[in-house]
Amino acid sequence: YSIQQTSDGVYVVEGDTSSFGGGTWNNIWVLKLDSGGNMDASCTFISNTSVVPASASATVTATSVIPSTPSTTIIDTNVLASNSSGINTLICQYEPPPGTVPDNDNYSGTPLTVYKSNPNLVLSWGAPGGTCQTQDYEVYRGTIPWISYDYMPFVCTTGGSNSISIPSDMGSYYYVIVAQNPGREEGSYGLDSSNAQRPTSSAPCLPQTIGTCN
Repeated sequence: YSIQQTSDGVYVVEGDTSSFGGGTWNNIWVLKLDSGGNMDASCTFISNTSVVPASASATVTATSVIPSTPSTTIIDTNVLASNSSGINTLICQYEPPPGTVPDNDNYSGTPLTVYKSNPNLVLSWGAPGGTCQTQDYEVYRGTIPWISYDYMPFVCTTGGSNSISIPSDMGSYYYVIVAQNPGREEGSYGLDSSNAQRPTSSAPCLPQTIGTCN
């Protein structure tokens, strides 16, 4: 019945359902969808079904209807109100891909910032939000002018720090910060300008897991 875009760029949709829930009546249903209107891939309660009718033909056996006695008697007009109750049931939790460093676009927070501190460059960024735990970060570096994603591992651990100072040189580069979860796996590389997942490095520091929070 209603749809609203939220401050973090996703959509909240509200309606009702009688397919599941508490009691025998319709239940309020609230979905939080991503910026493309998609449900999180880890939400498995929706599945495709194939329904085939048992019979497509119907035969009328009798068309005569005799009305019964048309008189009506009102027995009781007193209606008593009863209390209603609602149960909040969380079907699927929407979260950004685990370990996504904020980009101030799709994922709120402090995005990657690069500034000069002679003679070095200083990179700093905010921690991922949500319930996923992040214990460390990796720094990848690619070349500019940008033709395609060619980033390679530059630093495979920052010691858990949200900033790093690196020696500058005469080259032109771009940087990608990737979080590590406690299972010693990589999180998301973030989304590109088309809101698609960036590819992993051809020689990543660690295996990637973005389907679940470890």
